[in-house]
Amino acid sequence: MKFGETFTEYLHGEEEWFLEKCRYVEYKKLKKVLKKCKTCNSKRSDDEHMISSATSLSDSCQYQSCPWCDQMFFEELMKEASDIAGCFKSRVRHLLHLHVATGMQRYMMRLRRCFTDEKQALIHEGHILIQYITMNAIAIRKILKKYDKVHGSENGKNFKLKMRAERIELLHSPWLSLLSQLWS
Repeated sequence: MKFGETFTEYLHGEEEWFLEKCRYVEYKKLKKVLKKCKTCNSKRSDDEHMISSATSLSDSCQYQSCPWCDQMFFEELMKEASDIAGCFKSRVRHLLHLHVATGMQRYMMRLRRCFTDEKQALIHEGHILIQYITMNAIAIRKILKKYDKVHGSENGKNFKLKMRAERIELLHSPWLSLLSQLWS
């Protein structure tokens, strides 16, 4: 099964109620942007055959970076990654707040546990969050790899480094480490 199908299946699976509240990578949409760019690249390569070999060498270097695709693709991906990281951070904070409650709040939680199995629900939500962040991180990694393949560049790799520097890289989130420690 291809990743696009797996990701779509995940989005429409058991945890669909959770994903309605959070953003996720628009994998298919970004893939379509790359497909359009492939079309542009094939037209460019046809044009290059008509141009002399000396000129075509400089043009091919110029075409490694597609300004339209760069702007559309990376802006959208950065926005999605920021939204995913923000949603993940707020949900983990909420779970952590419930986990380390003190005083009256702790008393109320214990009282509620008498009537429901809230601890099991918290553990389940923790696992859902880990799966959510992992699937989105894989989608970002795969789409950046496709970007580099289509453009024959390393802009996707550089973008990933930029995300890590800006602390948006999903699998390197301190919140993921904290969540993993609490519910593993």
